[in-house]
Amino acid sequence: LFLIFLEIEMSVVTISSSQLKSIAKRLLMVAGSLEPEASIVSANLVESNLCGHDSHGVGYLPEYIKTAQAGRLVPNQSLNVEVDSGPIIVANAGRGYGQVMGQQAINLGISRAKELGLCAVSLHSSHHLGRIGSYAEQCVDSGLASIHFTNVAGHHPLVAPYRGTVARLGTNPFTASFPAPQGKQPIILDMATSQVALGKIRNAFQSGNEVPYGLIIDHNGKDSNDPSVMFPNIQRGKTTGSSTVASINESKASSSSNNNETEIGALLSAAAHKGYGLALMCELFGGIATGGPTVAPHHIRPPCILNSMFTIIFDPIKTSGG
Repeated sequence: LFLIFLEIEMSVVTISSSQLKSIAKRLLMVAGSLEPEASIVSANLVESNLCGHDSHGVGYLPEYIKTAQAGRLVPNQSLNVEVDSGPIIVANAGRGYGQVMGQQAINLGISRAKELGLCAVSLHSSHHLGRIGSYAEQCVDSGLASIHFTNVAGHHPLVAPYRGTVARLGTNPFTASFPAPQGKQPIILDMATSQVALGKIRNAFQSGNEVPYGLIIDHNGKDSNDPSVMFPNIQRGKTTGSSTVASINESKASSSSNNNETEIGALLSAAAHKGYGLALMCELFGGIATGGPTVAPHHIRPPCILNSMFTIIFDPIKTSGG
């Protein structure tokens, strides 16, 4: 089943969400996860698909599995709370599955924010956290508001700064949530600070589709609608496991040996200088303020997707004087 999942030509298959969860869970267990962890990760991925965010759905499974098999992702990891001091919690995820590590860290923050009115949670060195909006949903489900700054490290940069032609930052999502009275819908903002997440370019690449102009540039810094500029070593139309990270790192390694840093393309910042500025803040808060790795070249690039997230959780009733 695993080999079939990796190697078949892309085609449209209709499958129920429950079947998809079951398949994803089995694959994760084959890759080393125990049943509780496999259930959480598979449910999170399928939920992203159901929410319309295929960029953060089961399309990541091949990459997760190959990364775990290579020892760069640690199944069944335990969250290590390094600092627990009143309203401040610092936790090391130790490259464990982000969907599990993130859920646990946010639960700690929710408990503390209910007690004190506010809590700052620094989670660092996690494998891919997935859709950050799921952690915002945790908070609003508990009647709390939240602000999340997340950085992306562990591999070469993906996003060019405003007016730049070479990638220097990650897609660094910014997320915020605000609860609503019972029976009403909360407000949640969850966005990449690039024009789109890399997963959306990956989906277009695997499907053999072009993307709109204004999302990516090629290795010469020119506007492009061809998603293959982000995956120069991968055959279009195939699922190839950890293609997202491996392709980019292989391309960068090859270009470095030829003294050419710009062999691969780059995503563009959202909203020009504004998205670039917000991405930089996510790098500072998510990476430096948590004590986690950053996109700086002297930090290790295994390669894998590493996320660190700085979260502020608070009770808006208490902060408004209620």
